[in-house]
Amino acid sequence: MRSILKNDASCTHSTAPVLQLEWKTTLVAFLLAAGAGIFMRFALVSGDWYGLHFANVRHAHSHLMLFSWATSAWMILLARRFAAHGQGIKGMQICIRLSILIGFLTFIPFLFWGYTPARIGDVRVPVSIILSIVIIFVWYAFAAFYFRNRRLLVERLHLIDIAVIGMIVCTGGAWLRGVFVALKLADPVFADGAVHAFLTILTDGWLLLGLFGLVALRSGVAIPRRTVIAATIGLVLSFLVNLEAAPDAIRWIGAVFMFVFAVAALSALRALSGHISRFAYVALGAALLLRLLYVVPPIMHTIDGLQLRVTYLHWLYLPGISTLFLELSGVRGRRLRWFFASSVLLVIGTVPMSGLWPYLDSGALRPAGLTFMIASSFGPPIVLLSLLFQRGRKK
Repeated sequence: MRSILKNDASCTHSTAPVLQLEWKTTLVAFLLAAGAGIFMRFALVSGDWYGLHFANVRHAHSHLMLFSWATSAWMILLARRFAAHGQGIKGMQICIRLSILIGFLTFIPFLFWGYTPARIGDVRVPVSIILSIVIIFVWYAFAAFYFRNRRLLVERLHLIDIAVIGMIVCTGGAWLRGVFVALKLADPVFADGAVHAFLTILTDGWLLLGLFGLVALRSGVAIPRRTVIAATIGLVLSFLVNLEAAPDAIRWIGAVFMFVFAVAALSALRALSGHISRFAYVALGAALLLRLLYVVPPIMHTIDGLQLRVTYLHWLYLPGISTLFLELSGVRGRRLRWFFASSVLLVIGTVPMSGLWPYLDSGALRPAGLTFMIASSFGPPIVLLSLLFQRGRKK
């Protein structure tokens, strides 16, 4: 059984039908989250929120995109690798379905109430928080199913091991956030630290390294052990560099860890060159190179001042991570190109929401820029809509 996954690069297309309903449901989640994003841009331009609040719409958008698209899509791709080689995935499938479902269920509570309790009859219930806690236990269950079966597979799973550990460890930030709120710790360093620990380990440890691990597994590429070790070490405290409210000394510690992680991740990405599309390669490479620049204090403070974090996250998650998700699911050709190109345009459309816009804005440019901000957000969902309704045509 230990050699069962060797030389399995040819099995990509044969695994496509597995968990296909779950995969299409994640595409629906992407479309709904994208719809919230489109509304958010429209409301920012028009000023009409139709009774909703910016923070709540943002939470609904980001949580659905994370819960029912990004994390669930990764779990589907990993489960497909198991299924392609005779491993039972029933437990994983249940976790995947619950993850997608709970993500959908969070959308309305976040949209209307955010993190505040919803009034149900005479009581106030923190629905969003309850659902977010439940999904954490779904992740724990998925991790348990993985490690129970991991011993049957080959040694090439080290990056995936780190990703699944990241799936567990990132939730520590969510738990700490709850503890800090309960203790009424007003210092933003504590609250922001917990949030950034969650998001950084989830994004870098679970999704990014996890995707690299899936590519390595599919293509039979051995990532050097020293690269895996360095990336793991870098993950530990790299989130500290993102704490704008923290003293510089704390951020510099995070910068050292972020530098180690970025160098290791670039090394892993280089080892995978030729095994992923040039689109994902360029997008992820650019994102990691920006990490290296960000650890330089003057550049760090300049980027913070320009408020480019939203732009960066959209770049990482759309042209980078989501393009690679689609590629690993079997999407090729013009649809992959269209998704990447439209994602790049969407990222450019975030500039009017950043601190860079006042330097670019002018009387003549403003109407065109704001129109582009809205129009550019339609591209990726249109491409995914075409994928959702395709019937056996060439991708």
